[in-house]
Amino acid sequence: MYDHFFESSNIYLRNAIAKYGIGAFEFIVVEFVEIIADTSPSEIKALLLSREQIYLNWLFSLPASCRFNFLSVAGSGLGYQHTPEAKAAISAANQGENNPNWGKRHSDSTVAAMSAAKAGENNPMYGVLTSRAQGVSVFSAADNSLLFTFPSYREAARYLNISHSAISKAVRSGEVYKGLYVFKKG
Repeated sequence: MYDHFFESSNIYLRNAIAKYGIGAFEFIVVEFVEIIADTSPSEIKALLLSREQIYLNWLFSLPASCRFNFLSVAGSGLGYQHTPEAKAAISAANQGENNPNWGKRHSDSTVAAMSAAKAGENNPMYGVLTSRAQGVSVFSAADNSLLFTFPSYREAARYLNISHSAISKAVRSGEVYKGLYVFKKG
């Protein structure tokens, strides 16, 4: 109990004890949980967390001013939000040489594996058009017939195996690209 009330990271509880004294609090055993012999530690933990969750559900039905618990899920930090000051302190503490990855470099094989894992359809930006993307129509330079329409310059460049900057330049200038294509916005 000493660790819980005096060494706890719950600053609100520690401040209340400091202000009002430990005698202002009432401690009650709400349930005894019977542990059967030969129960594994993981089963005991699961049982105790399930029982704690019942009381947390009840506690969180009360107004916030009536409780010192801030996490509504037993055994979990879910729902905890650091203050902006705490976020700034954590960020500052992990700068430069304090950063756990300071001076480390991924191996070439790891970089290649990470790149492959995010290629094509696995890339979170796959198929997503940016708000600045402009569609482009591709016409034949020979007879001015419409050949393709693409939602973006990059899609057209990928399909035609040319750079998107070449398409952008051809759109701006209105010139025929390598005697083959005429590019127009839209």
